[in-house]
Amino acid sequence: MAEEDEHKPGLRLDLLPWEILTSIATHLRPRPHASIYPHPQATSMDLSSVTIPSKTAMNDLVSLALTSRSCYLAALPPVYYAPALISNKQVRLLANSLARDIIPRGPPGQNEGLDRDVQAHHRLRQPHHLFLPNDGLMMANDDASDQTEWAPSLRNIFRTSCSRLDSVLLGARPDGAMLSEFFDSEVVSRPRRVTILNFYSSPPFSTYSLLPLAQCTHLHLIQLIPRDPLINFLSGLAPSSSPQARHHPLRTLRLSQLHSESLLDFPAYITWRRASDAWNALTTSERRARTNAGVPPPARPARVPARRFEAQETLYSLATVAGPRLRDFGCLIIELAELSRLAEPEDAPLLGGGATAIAVDATTEAATGVLQTTNGTIDAAASAESEDGESANEQLRREVADDAERARTASRDAYWIETRAGREALRELFEEARRDAVAKAGTAAVTVGNGQEGETAASAETETDTGMPSVEVRIVAPRPGGWSSDECRQDFEAQVQACDLQSRKRPSGVGVEEDDGTCYSDPDVFWLAEHRPWLSYHGASMEEWEGRGDTEGGTGRNARRWWWTGSLPRVNAGAGTR
Repeated sequence: MAEEDEHKPGLRLDLLPWEILTSIATHLRPRPHASIYPHPQATSMDLSSVTIPSKTAMNDLVSLALTSRSCYLAALPPVYYAPALISNKQVRLLANSLARDIIPRGPPGQNEGLDRDVQAHHRLRQPHHLFLPNDGLMMANDDASDQTEWAPSLRNIFRTSCSRLDSVLLGARPDGAMLSEFFDSEVVSRPRRVTILNFYSSPPFSTYSLLPLAQCTHLHLIQLIPRDPLINFLSGLAPSSSPQARHHPLRTLRLSQLHSESLLDFPAYITWRRASDAWNALTTSERRARTNAGVPPPARPARVPARRFEAQETLYSLATVAGPRLRDFGCLIIELAELSRLAEPEDAPLLGGGATAIAVDATTEAATGVLQTTNGTIDAAASAESEDGESANEQLRREVADDAERARTASRDAYWIETRAGREALRELFEEARRDAVAKAGTAAVTVGNGQEGETAASAETETDTGMPSVEVRIVAPRPGGWSSDECRQDFEAQVQACDLQSRKRPSGVGVEEDDGTCYSDPDVFWLAEHRPWLSYHGASMEEWEGRGDTEGGTGRNARRWWWTGSLPRVNAGAGTR
């Protein structure tokens, strides 16, 4: 019996059904945060040392691939599923690896005699997600040949090997080839999520073929303002050989690192822009007659930074041109440039350990619809001390400190109040543009019913839809330190997981999707002011003395003082602004 057991063949992994092998390989694919184990303490974690995913995250998958030929084939899709390519050498090696299995194009029937394994490899090595933050800059371990082959490698990857892309992150610089190779008419991939990290002022989108964005539902532009060619493409107004252009599926657009003053005086800009458009619509004789009558053309807002004016011009075009034509568009996310912190106050209020440093009074915010400045907890404490017989000198000192605090924060409070007003004006501009488009479509339909030509009405009816979702305009907090390589990598991993989850879910109704853990789920800063107010405050430990006002003869105890940094808005900002 023992001899029979010795000669009995053991179980072999490669004899398992193909479906089970692929499930095992998919399970071995790196998961998010694979390097953070055990879970670190937030106060002691060094973010610069965190690598996501870990360097050893692919070891199990590689071990499976080395087991047998069947396991190797089963491991190919997870290996090539979401490559993160940092250096030029990695891009060149991936392009060479994919090129080995490319089936040459030819007349029908020409490839019938090709090896079936080659065709299988070509199908299994299709990347679904690409991370390309570098645009040809030489990195560690790169050589001159890698940089020389940068553009051809991108061309091979985009045109011949990436027909099934779901998401992509691209870095772009003036001397690079990333955008010119991706936005090419021969690129067949149509990713749903696209992130462009821009390193130069204005890419020449007018010279590119924007068809790779034809099926994009989530578009993230970092340090990039979408100009007319891109807006016209999304709106279906640009000439295109593809029939998709009539109704673009874009749902969410995020503009990161916009000028910090992009929404200041935006209602005034809307007023000027409408007057300017009305003036430009006049004939030459009408303009001359108005000028002779003492009615000058609308004056452009004075002393406005060029980047701020460009951003406001783009936001206006998005609302009036693209807004009525993007049927599924439901969310515009604006990330303003990071603000510097306000200086630490010289005499910050002291709060004991049991006091609530940042209390939110829900009854004061809804009344005026603006933010307010005064901290209710501190004011309440001051009133109580006055009733208990606070000395005149102490009360005077507190009043002086309050005046100094108002002077320190007044300009930043005014900034956030104007930013909120600009956000509301932009949201209303979207709604007005869509209502006007629907009204024009209805008028054109009535004209058709009266027996006149129907081409214009039919076009208007296809460009607008009364069932379009309302547009949410959200101002989000900037990433600390900007969109660094590590920040982009973490968001890329989140995009991969979001695409996987979306592919497994049943398609839902049109509109803004639920929280998917990506940058598209960042909360509004004014929501943070109400529900996470401590994020905009900074505290420091110090020693507070009871009895006398100095260290002679008093009793010391530990205390903390808190002050508003101004990096995010706060509740009750309007009442204290002088």
